[in-house]
Amino acid sequence: MNERNIIKLLKRKAGKSWCRSKVAAIGFNIKNEIIGKVSNQPRFDRKNGSIHAEMKLMRTAGPGLVKILICRVGESGKNFLPIDPCPMCLEKAKELGIKIESIVI
Repeated sequence: MNERNIIKLLKRKAGKSWCRSKVAAIGFNIKNEIIGKVSNQPRFDRKNGSIHAEMKLMRTAGPGLVKILICRVGESGKNFLPIDPCPMCLEKAKELGIKIESIVI
């Protein structure tokens, strides 16, 4: 899958999030094949909190995960907004040997 299609897929997935900050993550294995795609989801036990897409992907993708691409879109789902993974997600990714990259357009 080429980069343009991956960006479209990320944008579409992020737009389906129920959260105010719409974030999606796609995970890749060592062969650069997609092994998972998720969006963030609300955490009902905490006001304005969410389960981060990259953390959700690390929990569900399995041991083959080596790289995660994340993106955030505006409420309309059309424009990209800046995003960086939180320190907790970065620490967990480092512990697991996973590289997290943000889509910036």
